[in-house]
Amino acid sequence: MRSPKRSSRRTTSGTTWRPTRAAPGGAGMAAIATAFRAAFPDLRMDVDLILSDGDLVAARWTSTGTFSGPWGDVAPTGARATFSGVNIFRIRDGRVVELWNHRDDLGLMEQVGARVFAGSQRDPMGERADRAER
Repeated sequence: MRSPKRSSRRTTSGTTWRPTRAAPGGAGMAAIATAFRAAFPDLRMDVDLILSDGDLVAARWTSTGTFSGPWGDVAPTGARATFSGVNIFRIRDGRVVELWNHRDDLGLMEQVGARVFAGSQRDPMGERADRAER
């Protein structure tokens, strides 16, 4: 994975990041990379495949690292994880102007032992509530 400083030089200030709530442009990319590197300081990233079509470039990658620093609101567990993702870049004048980032966060969270929540909260009445509705 490139250093955050190098990444920020290859993007424009108006780069659109999809899907994310990160700050736009190189500063946003640098913040994401810095936080992720702090959470997984021994991270190793291998590019598995690169495809291009016109102004679009797609890269599939696999990463391995140890979750030894906080990441968002998740406390480190010390667990190692291997996860993958796909990034799609739109290139204009040799710079990234748009980026779609898709990472297997569900698989990553399961591997590091973080609590995974998908769907609605379980009813505190449990099966009794289900039977009462029948």
